[in-house]
Amino acid sequence: MKIENFPQFLKTKIGSYKIPFVVLFVGAVVSMLYSVYFAKSIIDIPYEIGLREGAPQVLTGLLLEGKNPYVFENNPLAYNTYGILHNFVMVPFAFVLGNTLHIHRWVSFLFILLSTSVGAWVIFHRRGSISLSMIGAAFFMIGFIGLGGIGSGPTTLGTFLFLSTLYIPYLRSFDNKSLIFSAFLALLALHTKAYNVLAWGIAVSYIFLFVSKKKGMQYALYFLGFFLVTFPIFRLFFPLYLVNVFGGNMSNTFRSLEHLLEQLKWLTIYFSPILLLTLFAFGNSFIKSLPQPIRGKINIAAFDEPLLEISFDYFLYAPIVAITAFIVVLGSHVGNYLSYTYEMVVSTFLIWFFTNYDTKKTFGFLTSMLIVANLFAWQYATLNPKMLDIQSSFAWEKLYKSIDPSKKILNSPVFTSRAVELGIPVVDSGRSIYFYTMKPFPENLLLGPSYEEYLQTGEEYARSINAAITNKEYDMIYVTKEMDVFYDLGLVQANYEMTDQFIVYMDATNQKWVIQLWEPNP
Repeated sequence: MKIENFPQFLKTKIGSYKIPFVVLFVGAVVSMLYSVYFAKSIIDIPYEIGLREGAPQVLTGLLLEGKNPYVFENNPLAYNTYGILHNFVMVPFAFVLGNTLHIHRWVSFLFILLSTSVGAWVIFHRRGSISLSMIGAAFFMIGFIGLGGIGSGPTTLGTFLFLSTLYIPYLRSFDNKSLIFSAFLALLALHTKAYNVLAWGIAVSYIFLFVSKKKGMQYALYFLGFFLVTFPIFRLFFPLYLVNVFGGNMSNTFRSLEHLLEQLKWLTIYFSPILLLTLFAFGNSFIKSLPQPIRGKINIAAFDEPLLEISFDYFLYAPIVAITAFIVVLGSHVGNYLSYTYEMVVSTFLIWFFTNYDTKKTFGFLTSMLIVANLFAWQYATLNPKMLDIQSSFAWEKLYKSIDPSKKILNSPVFTSRAVELGIPVVDSGRSIYFYTMKPFPENLLLGPSYEEYLQTGEEYARSINAAITNKEYDMIYVTKEMDVFYDLGLVQANYEMTDQFIVYMDATNQKWVIQLWEPNP
């Protein structure tokens, strides 16, 4: 090849089919290597990365001891608004490897890998492209690891069940076996994090509207059947389960329009390159994915036919319903920042995007570069290397050294995990406070005990703690400054004196806490 022909050769290759795929593949590999490094670094941090990260260990510990977390005897300590499945999954791991923060995080990472694999496989199944499935996987890993997703909670298990529930029916062409299995997974999702059942809502509505009313009804009945069969089990063997999980979520939901708008703003900023490509570069693909009239009528009579005789891409329908649910229901909840979107909106949108991405166009190289740039920019914002700098490591070490397992301690939720690992009886799991914010609910034997019993249990637990404080039974009380507690801080100040203070940072979730150590007055 002559030198003067090189510019034309380079232009041809850059505009060809192969080069854009190489760009995406290399970008994905580099990104995922860093994501794995980031996740491993977080897993190895010996301190909690979120205020209530130790709470799952408390519940897992109770199950290991053969105790029931959903009876009054073990509440408010074991109070939990999430489902029980995550802790049941943790039991065999904790039994063999230990009920430690380290093991809980490794299990979370396992489900991050599984969730990522589901999303990547869906893209590959539809497009047959390793590069597109890899770049999708790179995005998924960032979203699932970020914002404390790598922590000890049930989030990543819920994400895996959400994606599996949603896409397994599609991968099996909505056959009967896939609907039964998906309905069962939806039930598991409900008992992991209740909002993950949205996957079933997306699937059942799509099937009824655009596939077959009969299949839609069957799918609904499968889920209802699983729910009704298991309902008595939860009600009889876990008396507080339904009240804590469903009533607790409603009682502890605090909404703010400003919070919703803030998340939508940053979501738009983080994904502005891909959103622009969606609107301009891939406008035709987007239009093709929208509902296209077939006969222009609603079909009510034919039970085997869909209700609406229009064609609608399942992969586009999913993110549309997900973002609608986020805007109308989930996004205004101030207790969650962007995690809902990363789990359900971003993942489903990117699956649609990459299954419609056309690298054969002449601008394929440039758009691929833009996608990779978007990937790295979002990764830098979400998995910033500074989050791995434990800027208060000295303070953390000082705090941990002050904890004497031979003494009776009233713990701070900041080190619940450490207390569990040292065998110190935990008084406040971090979620215990929410037992006291439960709003009055009507008495209903189907749901659980009465509100009066609930209220009485909380009062008795608080009184026992207050009595122990008054009698100076605690050798050490750790108070988390500016955090609500269910016991009387006035009694602490009257009977104890502050002997030390620790300022600790949880860099991965951008939290700062001031812990005061109080010891009995002379």
